[in-house]
Amino acid sequence: MKLKELLTNTILRMDLLSTTPCFRTRQSPQFETIFGGILSFIIMGLFTYFLYLQLDSMFNNLTITYTSGLSDDISSSTSISQFPFAISIQDVNLGEKPRKFIFLLYQNSIVVNDKGVPVVTTTQINLSPCNISDWSSYGSSFESQAGAFGFEQMLCIPASQNVSLTGYAGSSTYQYLNLQIVACDQSKDSSCDTPTNINTYINNYVSQHDYFKVRFFVLDTILTPTNTDPITRAL
Repeated sequence: MKLKELLTNTILRMDLLSTTPCFRTRQSPQFETIFGGILSFIIMGLFTYFLYLQLDSMFNNLTITYTSGLSDDISSSTSISQFPFAISIQDVNLGEKPRKFIFLLYQNSIVVNDKGVPVVTTTQINLSPCNISDWSSYGSSFESQAGAFGFEQMLCIPASQNVSLTGYAGSSTYQYLNLQIVACDQSKDSSCDTPTNINTYINNYVSQHDYFKVRFFVLDTILTPTNTDPITRAL
């Protein structure tokens, strides 16, 4: 008898098609109700709605939108009387002659008079090849940086020239710089190259670089007075 029970139990345990017995109602293993179906439908609808909102937000973020306009930067009302900086064009020696470009730098001042009328004054500032000795007051560490950046090929404001930056657009006193870069013209400057050579130079440059990359090098201590280590920043 024990042998028979052992064989029977062994064969039953080998049954891979066996199922767990459960209570059935209306010939279904689940007890389904109309209220449960309606509640499930509401849950799936809420899930679908929130999923739609997330997908819509994600796809909208793939499209970059922007607005342009003028705004007053009230935080920039501090006046700066000395603003030493250097100007360069990538792979162009601005100090060599005959010259291919002219850099025109203007100091523009807008002052509102007693009658509330803005008075505009424009003063041209001459740029000259950079002289490392004019920057010696900033320490030997800066001189090594100047050599690495190639300051000998850039243009700078002379050390004797002060530049005043004051206020913001819309304030009663607003002083800012206006830089223009134009092709050199022999009728305005005898050190300029011929128009033919300048056109050939520009065409060759654009074919190699696609565009002119202009850089401004300023001292970090000018823009961030709390920084005691003068480090140049390229804008």
